[in-house]
Amino acid sequence: MTEFEAITAGSSAIVALFAGIALIVGVRQVHISREVSALSAYESYHIACLQYPEFAGGMTDWRRASSQRRDCYTTFVLFALMTGERVLKLFPRDDTWIYAVKDDIRLHRDIIGSDEFRGYRDHQDPLIRQLIEEVVDEPQAPARDGA
Repeated sequence: MTEFEAITAGSSAIVALFAGIALIVGVRQVHISREVSALSAYESYHIACLQYPEFAGGMTDWRRASSQRRDCYTTFVLFALMTGERVLKLFPRDDTWIYAVKDDIRLHRDIIGSDEFRGYRDHQDPLIRQLIEEVVDEPQAPARDGA
């Protein structure tokens, strides 16, 4: 091997090494960007929960509420589902996120599982619709005395 060939081989190896490092860094940056986007969406939802605490834990009397309050609550629930959908698009197989989204769906199970909400439910993304179906099909926890 001549000196020129050795330099060429060495520089090719260095370029390949840097390309590999750049690929690893790029993949990591994409993952970080996705995490930041998911956390930002979830943070926005939690800010809405702080702004509307009467809706955040689920509104069990939504059928008896005025049409304006019912519309506000429906919008809040749709925002929660939209947030869950956004997170699941970024992390469709992440059990931690799936559990968090299902937990939020459970809070609003009464309205989400209702016939009145069916039109909204049927137009959700398949990822979130599957979680909705799983939560709606779960057995109801028995009511606590004094609650």
